[in-house]
Order: sequence, then structure tokens, then C-alpha cells
Amino acid sequence: MTLLDAPVFDEVRDRRNRVILWGGVGFALVLFIGGWLISGMPVDFPWNWPSHFSARITVNRFLTAVEKNDLPKAYGIWMHDPDWQKHPDPNSIYPFSRFEPVSYTHLPVTGIVSLNNICFNSPFGVDGLDWIIPQ
Repeated sequence: MTLLDAPVFDEVRDRRNRVILWGGVGFALVLFIGGWLISGMPVDFPWNWPSHFSARITVNRFLTAVEKNDLPKAYGIWMHDPDWQKHPDPNSIYPFSRFEPVSYTHLPVTGIVSLNNICFNSPFGVDGLDWIIPQ
């Protein structure tokens, strides 16, 4: 076979290849945007999105326990030790008695947390945390 004996151009095969290529690119773009939305729209590199997602889950679990006034469970989430009551000695730096609510007179709003909302994530901490505390 020489260069002058090239096969006939197959339009059906070319169209099928283009559809597969652009379909794959579109699917990858949908996965990328979906991952960004699920992880909370972080302004960070994509390889850090799973840590943002797991942090959102942990913060939501903690704030849900606070809303239900289940402070022992919230303390276990805070200290990363759900079985803290079985061995309270390692938690002596920040004991449960200090974690329990006391009179926060220096705060502008006092009351029981009834609803929370994470507005946005930041790589330097949760800057967009809204608390709704009824008066």
C-alpha cells in the first residue's frame, strides 16, 4: 500500500469518534463541577476537595449534636474521641466541664443554638458559619 492508495474516508466512523470524544469531555466536566458542588464549592485546589467534604460532614455532625443539646456527643466529636467517657484522663487539657455551656456574657447574642448553616468554606478555617439563636 502506498500513500496514493489511502483508504476512503469513513464519515460514520469519524462522527462516532467525535461524539465519543466530546461526550467523554462533557462527562468529565460534569463530574468535575458535581464534585465541586458536593464538596461545598471550596476555593482551593481540587485535590483538597475531599478534605473539605469530610470537614463539612464533621462540622454538621458537631452542630447537629449541639442543636439537640447532646453535649457529651458534641464533646466526643470535638475531641475526636467518641468513647471519651470510658477514659476521661487523656482529655484533662480540655475537660468536659470547660466544654459545657457557661455564661457567655461577652458574646453579643446568647441563647440555645437552634439552626446552623455553613455558607462557604475557606482553606483557612470556617469563615462562613451562620448561627441562628432565637432571643
